[in-house]
Amino acid sequence: MTKNQIESLGGEITVESSPGKGTSFLINFDKYNDFEQR
Repeated sequence: MTKNQIESLGGEITVESSPGKGTSFLINFDKYNDFEQR
C-alpha cells in the first residue's frame, strides 16, 4: 500500500526510523467507515 492509497481510504501512516535500529511503519484506520454507517 502507498501513502496515497491509505489516505484515500481514510487512514494515516506514520514512519519512525532510528539509524542502526530499523524503521517502524504504523498504519491506522478508523474503526467505523462510511460503508458501516449506511
